[in-house]
Amino acid sequence: MSPRDAISRRRVAGYAVAGVLVVVGLAAATASLRGIGGGAVPQIAPSVSQSPAPTRVASPEPSDSPTPEPSPTPDAEPTPEKVDLSAAALKADGWKRVFRDDFKGSRLGDAWTTRAPGVYAGSRLCSAPRPEMARVEDGKFIASIRKLDADSSADREEIQAVERAARKAQKDKKAAAIAAAEKLKGDERAEALEKAQAIDVEGCPEGVFANGMVDTSTSFRIPEGIVAARVKFPVGQGMHGSVWIQTTRNNGTQTPKGAEIDMIEAFGYGKGVSNIVHADVEENGKLTQLGGYVLEDAAADRQWWDEYHVFSVEWTRKEFIFRLDGVETSRIKATAVKGDEYILIMSLLTSDWELPLLTEPKQSLPGVVETDLGEASMSVDWIEAWEKRN
Repeated sequence: MSPRDAISRRRVAGYAVAGVLVVVGLAAATASLRGIGGGAVPQIAPSVSQSPAPTRVASPEPSDSPTPEPSPTPDAEPTPEKVDLSAAALKADGWKRVFRDDFKGSRLGDAWTTRAPGVYAGSRLCSAPRPEMARVEDGKFIASIRKLDADSSADREEIQAVERAARKAQKDKKAAAIAAAEKLKGDERAEALEKAQAIDVEGCPEGVFANGMVDTSTSFRIPEGIVAARVKFPVGQGMHGSVWIQTTRNNGTQTPKGAEIDMIEAFGYGKGVSNIVHADVEENGKLTQLGGYVLEDAAADRQWWDEYHVFSVEWTRKEFIFRLDGVETSRIKATAVKGDEYILIMSLLTSDWELPLLTEPKQSLPGVVETDLGEASMSVDWIEAWEKRN
């Protein structure tokens, strides 16, 4: 049975159609991101460039945090000193490189697998990762997006199923919000009811999308250290490209929850870029978003989006330092779970809240134009991870 056949035969809390899992309901949405994607996880043929060969470990169950609109500013003012993150400098400072991929082969290396393939859920009821949206081309990793075509027989059935599931999930969310609001009193009740009644139940008015997202869940994890990547992000709005790090303990049953480190998220020219940590600050099983938009001056330059930049994060259990080309962009103090390990993730995603920006982008800067889906891709030149020697 092929990976897609395995997925199409899996029916868990939703519709299984056209090789994808369409998850419905809030509980199902949470469960889906813990790895319900069906049978075998699709593998992409290995690249001879993978160096070093990572040690293979058991796969964690993914549980991604939603991607809301970032807050305006990070927690603390960054320091301006530039840090030399070259291999020679890091080695001299007692660091050991434990992972690197420079994508020199013709296909993506076997360290990477598609994350949550074919799963529509959570903040992305109208989009799902697909293996074909991640590839290697001219020595670069490319993540892209595609709008499914209602005129295509191959896409039509999937679009219809996704629309049905999205409307049901939205209807359930609205009903739950109204029920919760009605338990309140006075102005608080009125305000909550107004907000609940405003929740749209319209399916996927902007369309249904395929996204690119891969991770190292079957091959590599790191407890703390430095992760760096040389990346160029798409200029268009309506999506966000990201290199990020996810705890291996978020299976929905463990408290406190592990952290998610969004090393860099880019929302397009006119929107900006962010550094964010999702951490269980109160150790009560609920994640708090820390950080926000950064590099406001740099990202306001249209040319900045046409260039590659080296983004990095250096972290311990209690501090997360984000840098662009070696210069600190934000520093977030938060306590992660002791003993946690993290996997690497590269993605270009279209969350439901940002899809309207594809055709009606935020006009905050000169030269903002409607997104060209044919040009909408994220390019990664290389990615690597370092650990401090004992």
